[in-house]
Amino acid sequence: RIEELAASPVRQPTLGMHMEAGLGAGAGSLDVHAAGSGALMDIGSSAMPAIAALRSHSRALQDQLSLRIVDQPPAKSVYRRNLKPNPSVVLAGDDSGVEGTLYVVPVLVENNGMTELPGKISGDSPIRITSGRVVAFKTLKVLVTSHQQHDSKLLLRFQLRRYHEENTTGPFDIISEVVSISMQVMSHSTQIKPKEQPMRAMVADIIPAWGGTTGDTRVAILGSGFVETSGLRVRFGTVQVVPIVHGPKTLICYAPPHPTSVVEVRVSNDGQRWSAGAGSFTFRPIKRRPELVDMTASDAPLPLDITRSIL
Repeated sequence: RIEELAASPVRQPTLGMHMEAGLGAGAGSLDVHAAGSGALMDIGSSAMPAIAALRSHSRALQDQLSLRIVDQPPAKSVYRRNLKPNPSVVLAGDDSGVEGTLYVVPVLVENNGMTELPGKISGDSPIRITSGRVVAFKTLKVLVTSHQQHDSKLLLRFQLRRYHEENTTGPFDIISEVVSISMQVMSHSTQIKPKEQPMRAMVADIIPAWGGTTGDTRVAILGSGFVETSGLRVRFGTVQVVPIVHGPKTLICYAPPHPTSVVEVRVSNDGQRWSAGAGSFTFRPIKRRPELVDMTASDAPLPLDITRSIL
């Protein structure tokens, strides 16, 4: 690759683009980046010693320095809002022999395929870093949602860059990289707020403990943890009814029609998680009392008439 570069002039890429100088693979590779646009960089045989020196120095720095993440970005976030906690990194190693200036830069990457997404984050300006210093990106915002990226999770790739000049507009090479955890980036905060689980109710007593099979018996359920929600239910066996809340410890409801049997009575605040403890309720038939005849009514038969009808 060095011979190929030396054989023909190469157009220098614009800022934000880069080309690999092809000085080796793996840890020994060197990315040469440059500022400006349209300028020509003629890499001839005279440049080869300088390139070789850069290659050697970069390899040494790669063994000597490394980035480590201190604070990971959130697993779920809202786009166009500052990432909280603020992602931060620290530089491990000895930078005393570094030629040039070290900066750390976050790059947004799509998890599927590890494709870089330029222009999709803000607050990503390079920050100067030295050994042992923790750098936090306090205004880092993701400007795209996971859904817009084909429902892919996103992550941050932190690059340790060595600039050959004091400013960050000149050439640089990448010394070290570290990748964050994946983020699910939503369009609205309501999508990431966890749903609060209503507390689980407890049943202590059922008053009365029995009623007729035709239903309509007024029942008081005593216990704790009763919450007035749209999902609040009382279950007699497998039949559910909607109760009236008389406080966190008392419910009033009417027993449903049910065949003769003994059933468990449980309570749920959300219609899904039922009380661990249960009360007992007995359904049994109720004998009807004989109807009494009002003998004072005008149309009621007199005793003599009754006697005659019998005779």
